[in-house]
Amino acid sequence: MNVFRHIIALTALFAATSPMNAQLSLEVKDSVAGSDTYNPELGYFQKAHSDIGDPRFMITDKDGTFTIGIGGTVHASTFYDFDGAINSSSAKFNIYKLFPDTDNAKQFGLDAVNSELHVKAKTQIGKHSIIAYIQMSANDDEVIKLSKAYVSFDGLTIGRVYSFFMDLEAGPRTVDMTGPCSQINSTQPLVGFTLPLNKHLTLAASAEKPEIKAFTYENYGIVPDYQSVPDFVVKAHYRWNTGHVQLAGLWRRCSWWNTGSRQTPTTVTQGETETVDGYGMTLSGNLRPCKKLELSAQGYIGKGISKYVNAMSDLQCDLIPSDWNPSTGMANSMKTPLVKGGYVSAGYHWTNKLSSYIVAGYSHLDLNTHDLTFSHSSNGVRFKSALYAAANLFYDINDFCKVGIEGNYGTKTEYDTTVDGISNGWENTAHASRITGTFIYQF
Repeated sequence: MNVFRHIIALTALFAATSPMNAQLSLEVKDSVAGSDTYNPELGYFQKAHSDIGDPRFMITDKDGTFTIGIGGTVHASTFYDFDGAINSSSAKFNIYKLFPDTDNAKQFGLDAVNSELHVKAKTQIGKHSIIAYIQMSANDDEVIKLSKAYVSFDGLTIGRVYSFFMDLEAGPRTVDMTGPCSQINSTQPLVGFTLPLNKHLTLAASAEKPEIKAFTYENYGIVPDYQSVPDFVVKAHYRWNTGHVQLAGLWRRCSWWNTGSRQTPTTVTQGETETVDGYGMTLSGNLRPCKKLELSAQGYIGKGISKYVNAMSDLQCDLIPSDWNPSTGMANSMKTPLVKGGYVSAGYHWTNKLSSYIVAGYSHLDLNTHDLTFSHSSNGVRFKSALYAAANLFYDINDFCKVGIEGNYGTKTEYDTTVDGISNGWENTAHASRITGTFIYQF
C-alpha cells in the first residue's frame, strides 16, 4: 500500500504546482500496447510493445498548459511448463537450471506480477513541452520497483528509461514480457539527446550507467572495480511510410582491480586498476509491406555487452579472466568476450482486432578452452548459446482490454567443461516449453 500512497502524494505534488484553475477531464487514449512506438513530443522512441498507454483520466488546467494523470495496467497471466520448468513468470530460457531432475519437470503458474502503475505530467511552455514520467511495476518476487522515472524536454531525456542502444519499434510483440533471448533490452539511468534532422532521419546519443557484470576471480586477486566512465551510445534512425531501419553503436570501458594477493601473477600490476574496452553494434528495423503483414528483425555483435542482451543479462560475462597460465593455473588478465545473435519476427493482422506473431531468436557467447578452465568456480561462466521461439494470438476486446495466448520453446547450451578434466554432472543442453495465456486491462 505504500506504493499507492507515494503515487497519490506525487499526484498531489504535481497538482499543487499547477495553475489554480484546474478542472477534471476524461480523455480516451490509444490502445494499450504498441500503438504509439514513437512519441514526437518526446522526440524519443520510448515505448516497447509491452508498455502501457497514456492515462485515460487526466487533470488539466483551464488553459491546457498543465496536464497530469494516473494510469496503469492489470496484467494477469497463467502458464504451464510442459518440461524444463522455469521459476519465473517470464520465459527466461537463459537462466533455467540444467539439472537432470528439472529438465522434464512440469509446472502450473498464475500471477499478475507484470501489472504496472504510472504518473505522467506535461507542462506546455509556448511551443515547448516538459514531460515528467514515473512508472512502478512488480517483479517475479512480487516486489514493487521503480521501472522508469525521467524528464524530457526538447529532445533531452534525463532519468531512468530504456537504453538508447535498444530499438523499441522493432521489438516483436510477445505475451512473454521478457522477449527473445537475442533482444537488446536494458532500462537504466542515462542522459540522452535526440535530434530529428528531417521527417525521415533522426540522430541520437546518450551517456548511460556503466554497470559491469563481471566474473569474480577473487582467489587470485582479480575483482571488478568501480566504473569511472559511462557507456556511450550513438544511433541513426531512418523511417519511411512503411517501416524503418536503425543502426546503433556502443562503447564502454570495463575496469577491474588487482587486489595485490600473493597468488596474483606477477605479470599484473598489483594494487592498481586495469581497464579493457568493450563495444557493440546493432542493426534493426521493421517493414509493413502491406496492411496486414508486419516484419521486424535485429542483429547484434560486440564484446563486453552481455548485460544488454536478454539471454546474458543475468550472467557475469561482461568481463572474464584471460591469458591463462597452465603452469600456475592462474589468469594474467581480464577480457571482454565476443557475443552475437539476432531475431526475426513476422506478424499478421487477420482483422482489426485479431493478430498473431511468430518469433525466432539465437544468442551466442564465444569462449575458448582456456576461458573454460575457470568454470569450476561457483560463479563461473558456462553459457554457450540460447535458442528462442514463440507463436501467439492476440484479440483486442476494445481499446483498453485484450487477451492473448502464446507457445514458447527454448534451449540453453553450456560448454562441456569435461574437456578440461572438470566434471560437474550437468547436462550440456536442456530445453523448455511453455504455453501462456494473458489478460490485459488498461485504466
